[in-house]
Amino acid sequence: MAVVCERIRDAHRVLGAPFLSIAFANHGPGNSGANAWVMAKDIEVDATPDGTGVAITTLAPLMEVMMACVDKKPTAHIAFLACNLASSPFLPDLIPAMEALYGVDFMASTDVTGNAAQSADWVLETDSFNFGKVYCDETKLKKYRQTMLQDPSNGGWSGGGIGGPGDCSFGGW
Repeated sequence: MAVVCERIRDAHRVLGAPFLSIAFANHGPGNSGANAWVMAKDIEVDATPDGTGVAITTLAPLMEVMMACVDKKPTAHIAFLACNLASSPFLPDLIPAMEALYGVDFMASTDVTGNAAQSADWVLETDSFNFGKVYCDETKLKKYRQTMLQDPSNGGWSGGGIGGPGDCSFGGW
């Protein structure tokens, strides 16, 4: 968590102004109950029934850094590129609860996020927001072969292929 928070702080200092948006890309929580939502090596949200309160507590250090760096304009938002986050049976109220707590628009997907060839898309359904069209280079995005779906049989990643840094116009992949 310390590394993720420090990278956000560093980018904020380099920009010299609040961000209009922040995107956090990783795998979403498992829907089976056997998986936790692993955001980093030391940020793991337990996938337990009615886990919203626990998730907010676990995510507080990261969210507080994001809140300090994001603009408070009505158009500002934080996008979670994590498959099924907004439809997880364990975190069904996470997005609206975080919006109420922090007063910032949070976006998330109710389905698989990523490459269309993997039966996925870049739409964050909570806001009907097409992340790919707004933030990504269309040519590079066509080369991206992964999704944000957790697949334990493949070391955690699904899809495979070309994906990696630079496939979208935002950094950090």
